[in-house]
Amino acid sequence: MTITLVAVAQSAKARFFRHDGPNKGLREVATLTHPESALHDGDIVTDSFAAPGGPSDPQRTPSEVEAKRFSREVAGMISRSRQSNTYDQAVVIAAPAFLGKLRHDLSAADKTFITGELPKNLTDHDLNDIESHLAPFLAVP
Repeated sequence: MTITLVAVAQSAKARFFRHDGPNKGLREVATLTHPESALHDGDIVTDSFAAPGGPSDPQRTPSEVEAKRFSREVAGMISRSRQSNTYDQAVVIAAPAFLGKLRHDLSAADKTFITGELPKNLTDHDLNDIESHLAPFLAVP
């Protein structure tokens, strides 16, 4: 039986599910939030521009810097899941722009752990809708 981590993410929220095999459905195991990524640039009052991507990268807005921070956090969660040997593989469903950030933040080993990707923002969708999008990757229902 293959145990799969399913990560559903966007720049301000990520949900993690466990799939224990064919026709077992999904069970939500963790949620991460990063409300700073959802704020308007003028409302972000942090030291964002003292961090990487700050003054040396004037093209990045404060919200983009925050989304990048959250991407590193989500990538860390995927990496820890791989390293724990609790999961055999992972599937990532993420908003297209966030998926690009996430790909950049994953190690080579983490990328091989991921057996499927879907560029969609489903973080606020119900469990049945998320499961319906997994058909190309897993036998969920």
